[in-house]
Formats: sequence, C-alpha cells, structure tokens
Amino acid sequence: MSDTITILRPNVTREEASRALRPGIARRLATGPLRSFADVYVPFRVNRVEITSGGITRTRFLAFDAAFGLLDPYELERVPDAAQTTSVKSRNAVPTTVDEALAARLLADKVRRLIFLEGFFRLRNMAIRIEPLPAIVHVPYWIGFYGWGECASIQVIDAVRRTREGAKMRHALTRWLTA
Repeated sequence: MSDTITILRPNVTREEASRALRPGIARRLATGPLRSFADVYVPFRVNRVEITSGGITRTRFLAFDAAFGLLDPYELERVPDAAQTTSVKSRNAVPTTVDEALAARLLADKVRRLIFLEGFFRLRNMAIRIEPLPAIVHVPYWIGFYGWGECASIQVIDAVRRTREGAKMRHALTRWLTA
C-alpha cells in the first residue's frame, strides 16, 4: 500500500545514489557486490527547542526520529515549508511508532547530551523547553543492499545531507526491513 507523505527535498538523485553506493574493490571483497538499492523515508517529528543558560535563550528546531526513537535529532534552520518539502507516494515509508510524549522525553535527554558536549562548565541555570509542533516530515535515505549468496548487508546515504549514515541507522533499518 502506498501512502502520500511529506518529505524534505532530497539533494541526492537516484543516479548519484547509484554511483555513491557502488563499492570499491576492498568493500566489494568484504561485503559483496551491490545487489540493489532503494529509497526509504524515516518520519521525524519537528520540535521547537528553547535552551536557556546564564540568562541567554537559544531556539533550535530539532526533528526527532518518530520511527525508532534512537537516531540523533535532525537539526533544521526553521520549520520546513513548501519550498523545503515535497509530497511523494511510497511504500517505503517507515511507520511512526514513537508517540509524542515519549519523543519529547527522549529528545530532552538527547538535547542535554548535546549541550554537555558543547561545554559543561559554561552552563548556568540551564532549562530546556520542548514544544512539539504538528509537523511530521520524512527524511529521505538511499539504501544499498550488498551480499554474496545468503549473506547481506546495507549501506545508507542521507539524501538531504549527502552523508553516509553509521551503524545506528543501518541497524535500525535492518531491524525494520527484517521485521
């Protein structure tokens, strides 16, 4: 069944993804040839996050993974509008499984970790306010499927940021694909 979803506009075309996912000789020997590749869309819930420390308030727009609850927040310049999004019809949309309340708690924990990484000793009277916004936007990814015989692995490219994803994303998508 295909659903129409709102996605962030991708910056990687199908042809670019195909080239980027082609393995070099070393990777081909380790993982096998590229068997197939596909687009997949992961839902993120958009939040306005206000961080106050030392009397200074910063506002950030962070989108939290609404499918797995474990990916890093996706930072946005602002709430995505029609210029930054498009609608697509796809069977490859990961379902939203993390409810809004749990997402807010998980996001608060992740924001605290991000703040501490920026500099624990600069914090004074820190407060975090998270305002869930009604927007759920899907982030497009390209997945490459590799393997020899019955052994398979995947590689993932963020189609907006043009970056390879790490083990956390590969693991989450592998679990979803094999469920």
